[in-house]
Parts: sequence; C-alpha cells; structure tokens
Amino acid sequence: MLVLEVIHSLYALIGVSANLILLTTILKTRSSGLKSYALIIANVACVDITEIILDAFEVPRYTVLIKPAPSSLTVQIVMIILFLPNALPMSTHSSSL
Repeated sequence: MLVLEVIHSLYALIGVSANLILLTTILKTRSSGLKSYALIIANVACVDITEIILDAFEVPRYTVLIKPAPSSLTVQIVMIILFLPNALPMSTHSSSL
C-alpha cells in the first residue's frame, strides 16, 4: 500500500507543478489572438490543481474507513437534492422554447 501512496503523491506533485508552470506561462504571455484559448486553458489548469488537492484528501480514506458506506437509497436521495437547483432553470428554459 505504501508504494501506491508514493506513486499517487508523485503524480500529484507532477500535476500541480505542470499546471502551475502552465498558468505562469499563460499569465506572462499576452498574445491578443490567443486570449480566449488562454482563458479556457487557464480555467482547466485551475480545475486540475483543485482536483489534485482535493484528491490528496481522498487517499487516506481508503486506508481508514470508520463508517460503512451509505446505502444506495441515501446516495440517490442526496443526488436528487443536489440536482434540484439545476433542474428548475433547465425546465423553465426548455418550456420557453
């Protein structure tokens, strides 16, 4: 298990470093023709960095599980509750077409 944690940490370090280099390059380059692409790439790099940082909290979860996994019904209810704020604008937009 220790080998997998080391490999996981190495990939995380490489991922954060590469994305920080990418963000630095984007911020230093001020080409007007590629400004929209630079914005998209910067957004993806920020999301990648956030995902890598959040993924670091997930690794110890596999080694120490104190509580059992939630039931399937509980997961479905939580997903529906989280989806409801997005469903209302989608339903009003589709009915106005």
